[in-house]
Amino acid sequence: MVLDNADINIKPYMRPLEAEIIASIIQNLKPMKVLEWGSGYSTLYFSKLIPEDAIWISIEHNVDWANKVESFINNQQVKLICVKPNKIPWGGPGRDGTYQDFKDYIDAGRKFAPYDFILVDGRARADCLTFAYDILNEKGVIVLHDAQRDYYHNSLKKYEKQMFFLKKKNMCKLWIGSKSANFVELFDTEKYRNACDGFFKKMASRIF
Repeated sequence: MVLDNADINIKPYMRPLEAEIIASIIQNLKPMKVLEWGSGYSTLYFSKLIPEDAIWISIEHNVDWANKVESFINNQQVKLICVKPNKIPWGGPGRDGTYQDFKDYIDAGRKFAPYDFILVDGRARADCLTFAYDILNEKGVIVLHDAQRDYYHNSLKKYEKQMFFLKKKNMCKLWIGSKSANFVELFDTEKYRNACDGFFKKMASRIF
């Protein structure tokens, strides 16, 4: 990813359908406290959608990237926290990192808890998902990007409510979870379900 001074309003580094779903959730949920693991275009774009008195906490592991993103942030509601990995090189399935590799990075999410909305789009996502359950409000919503990766799926089971929006050819790859939120009130579930295909049904049958 490359941030360009001439195009700072660029949308998140994800498919338009994914960004549309996330934007709809944020606009309808109106979260007062947001946690994001993994900073970038999403930090700049989605933070514009939260209420004026809300806060957006973004946790990033890469110092150079964090400094780059920080230089483009023009929003006092956003707090970017850089937490280096505990272990380099890191391992885990897909070389995504484990809790031991990113302990401080994951634990940093507790500081401003509880949260109304959590976006998991950084390192050690499986462990972030597990950790997030205890810092998510009862009606809060959590979103996982790149949800098609099998090694994340065991971490999803404890969320009482969840939906996959997955489409072949990488057109959409989101998982949405909560303890008790009514997804129908937050986004058009049928619209986006219909925008996906048989891959959604296949994945759903594996998880639920």
